[in-house]
Amino acid sequence: MKRKLTAAFLCLSMAAGLALTGCGNSSDAPKEETPKVDEKTAGTLDPQEVEGEITFTAWGSDAELECDQAVLDAFAKKYPNVKVDFEPINDDYLTKVETMILAGEAPDVIYGHPRYFQKWASQDLLLDLTPYFENNKDFFNEDVYATNIYDAFTYDGKYISTVNGADTFLLFYNKDLFDEAKVEYPTEEWTWDDFLAACEKLTIDKDGDGETDQYAISPCSGREQLEVYMAAFGGEMYDDVNNPTEVKVNSKENAQALQMWHDLIFKYGYAPDAEGSEVVTGGFDGGQIAMDVDGVYQCVYRSGVDFNMGLAALPMEARNSHYVSLMAGYCIPKTTKYPEAAWALASFMQEKEGQEILASTGLITTVDKDVASSDAVINMEGAPDNHILRVTSLDNAVNVDAKLPNWTETMDMVWQPAIDKLYNGDVTVEEALEEIQAGLEEKLAEK
Repeated sequence: MKRKLTAAFLCLSMAAGLALTGCGNSSDAPKEETPKVDEKTAGTLDPQEVEGEITFTAWGSDAELECDQAVLDAFAKKYPNVKVDFEPINDDYLTKVETMILAGEAPDVIYGHPRYFQKWASQDLLLDLTPYFENNKDFFNEDVYATNIYDAFTYDGKYISTVNGADTFLLFYNKDLFDEAKVEYPTEEWTWDDFLAACEKLTIDKDGDGETDQYAISPCSGREQLEVYMAAFGGEMYDDVNNPTEVKVNSKENAQALQMWHDLIFKYGYAPDAEGSEVVTGGFDGGQIAMDVDGVYQCVYRSGVDFNMGLAALPMEARNSHYVSLMAGYCIPKTTKYPEAAWALASFMQEKEGQEILASTGLITTVDKDVASSDAVINMEGAPDNHILRVTSLDNAVNVDAKLPNWTETMDMVWQPAIDKLYNGDVTVEEALEEIQAGLEEKLAEK
């Protein structure tokens, strides 16, 4: 249910959008004295010694918020002298959090994606967690943690959040529709020719009225989904998403990827356009579309679908084929009055006990590899076949977001307008990529 906003809040929201947009320090945000951190003892206090009242904010479905509450309940048992006020926000999350920061009422622990943290760190709003990590060496045990994703949670060489986990974007498929069409399930070896042959058989006019009643694949026009196509063809946006110095979006690989996506909709008709989407309103979850590219966090929402489901990847036959993933963690604003208590909660989310609770719903592929690949998680009720792919794919995955403070702004102002024009038939793939290349180069120069 959407909440009504007061006039005062609306004014603050507009101010937040202005004050927190740039890449430099935010001079308009309230400046409070940052609590001094003893780097030698940071994050080493006995749980019984940690005290304070802190606020924690996150967004999510009912299942996610219930999971967060379960973690907080477990945290309260370990840290009896820390009171946590949980303040979930589901509407306009980023705007509301930034409004709270601007008003000097920032939560002590904030859940979010690295792209949020990069922006806030560039404005000197976050607590440097490096000494806390250095005093907790267990977090660097590569046998336990997927440390290959840690770089996304740093800014200017400093750790700016703890790490929750990451979810790759994979191919969900309806095994029952594959069986009915006598199509073999996707394998690691399948090619784009195999994919198109399967799509042809899975696109069906069931009643002979000239309208498609079942499509092979969802249109998947979201930015993350299109990056999945680009990654499968071996394309990339930058030379290094964690340290971008060169824009590489206008490439042969990306042109092939976007042309494939475009052709699936407008040349072959294997994916519905806007008009077709009105016919198959049930989409993948309703059994009217055979395949869908999405984040594996969808497993929890799809656990109750009325068909057998499998998990695979788009064809990965290019030399540099890889996966993309969406990462999440917990940052601590510098204004917290209780940095030890805030660290205790943020780090508890990365410790085994917290990770087991977070993983129990299937909403996140935890950074703790043993937890993520445990039998309880991989074979949870309603999990798709080949559920383990959500874990193994992380070994060859890159962050879906580039490590740039102005990343969200860049995607809104450069990427999306060009893709919208491509989808509407106003430009070709080549023209769209040229426009995106020029826009990304301009935005990269601002970093």
